[in-house]
Amino acid sequence: KEAEFCRRPQLARPPSGLSLPWSAWPCSGVFAAAAMVTPADHASLVWQIKEMQRTDALAKEQWIKYTTVEGGGIRDPAKHGAEFLQIFFNVKDSLEVQLPTMPSFSELFKEAQKASPSFRQAWSTYRAGMPMGGKYDDPCKHDDKFLVGALEYLGQCSCATMTLSGGISGDMG
Repeated sequence: KEAEFCRRPQLARPPSGLSLPWSAWPCSGVFAAAAMVTPADHASLVWQIKEMQRTDALAKEQWIKYTTVEGGGIRDPAKHGAEFLQIFFNVKDSLEVQLPTMPSFSELFKEAQKASPSFRQAWSTYRAGMPMGGKYDDPCKHDDKFLVGALEYLGQCSCATMTLSGGISGDMG
């Protein structure tokens, strides 16, 4: 019986955006008894995917692409069947993704200035009060040490203000 040896994956075709050969799919060979998955196997697959997402940026991006294309955008592996998870492991290395780049401190400062008028004012005040800082308002013109110093100073000021005032108050957003 086919059901004893091979359970077809949830999708009976290679994932539309992935262009994989049929041999990459579980149950593609004659002997595919390994495709029979127990609840313990499902839990293990879920754990493996969650662990990969925590420790491997490339695997995380591959999972995001796979679930976006074939899983309805549902990223929680526990909400997918074992076959879907196993297919991911079979096709993972063929998924082409770009690793996200970490923004620089200066890019973070620029974004914070756009998003927060209070941060923009605090940055300008800090910058203007520092030797060699008054010249440039553009965070890109300063090195990371200067920007970290600004964050440290602004953090200390915020902590002191909150301590003296008894906590956070006012319109925060």
